[in-house]
Parts: sequence; structure tokens; C-alpha cells
Amino acid sequence: MQLTYVLIGAIVILILVIVFLAVSLSGVRKDMAEANRSSEEVRRDIEETRRDISEIRKENAQTLSSGLSEISRTLSDTTMQQDRRMEYLRATMENRLNALQNDNAIQMEKIRVTVDEKLQNTLDERLSNSFKQVRESLDRVYRGIGEMQGLAQDVGDLR
Repeated sequence: MQLTYVLIGAIVILILVIVFLAVSLSGVRKDMAEANRSSEEVRRDIEETRRDISEIRKENAQTLSSGLSEISRTLSDTTMQQDRRMEYLRATMENRLNALQNDNAIQMEKIRVTVDEKLQNTLDERLSNSFKQVRESLDRVYRGIGEMQGLAQDVGDLR
């Protein structure tokens, strides 16, 4: 009888262990199912994050591309404006240089005329003085010749 009780006790213990294992296994299954669901949610979150990152990359690429295009347009416009300004500056400087050259030519002509007038006046004055001296010298020579002729006549009369 005692053996029966021991067998019954062992069977009861075995049944309890089986029930406990079944309950534990059920909990493990629930945990695994929950872990699978959590794992699936994590995969979905990761995939959604990848899609979000991909969209953000595309948006950033488009923004960067449009920004670079705008910078390129602005640089091109600025370059064209600078070219126009440089051409205007070159034309202005060329006009001013031409005006300065013309003014210098006029001033040089005035200086040349003034120098020519002064040279002519000086030449005229010196020539006049030279001719005056020559005339005075010739007058003295003629007077001297006249006196010599007068003396020669007086000497001829004396003879």
C-alpha cells in the first residue's frame, strides 16, 4: 500500500511537474510570441526609419541641388554684372583718356604757338639790332669815305 501511495505521490508529482512545465511552456510560448511580435515591430520600425532616412536623403539632395543651382545662377548673374561694370569702366576710362589726350594736344599746340611767337620776336629783335649795327657801321664807313674824299680833294686842290 505504501508503494501505491508512493506511486500515486510520484504520479501526482509527475502530473504537477507536467502541469507546471505545461504552464511554463505556455508562458514561454506567450513570451516567444510576444518577442516575435516585438521583433516584427522592431523590423517594421527599422524599415520605416530606413524609408524616412531615404526620403530625407532625397529631400536633402533636392534641396542641395536646387541650392547649388541658385548659387550657380547668382554667380553667373554676378559675373555678368561685373563684366558689364568692367566694360562701362573701360569705356569711361577710354573716353577720359581720349579727352585728356585731346586736351594735351590743344595745350601743346598753344605752347608751340607761344614758343614760336617768342622765338620770332627774339629773332626779329636780334636781326633788327644786327641790321641797325650794320647800318650804323656803314654810315660811319660812308662818312669816313666822304671825309677821305674831301681830304683827297683838298690834297688835290693843294697840289
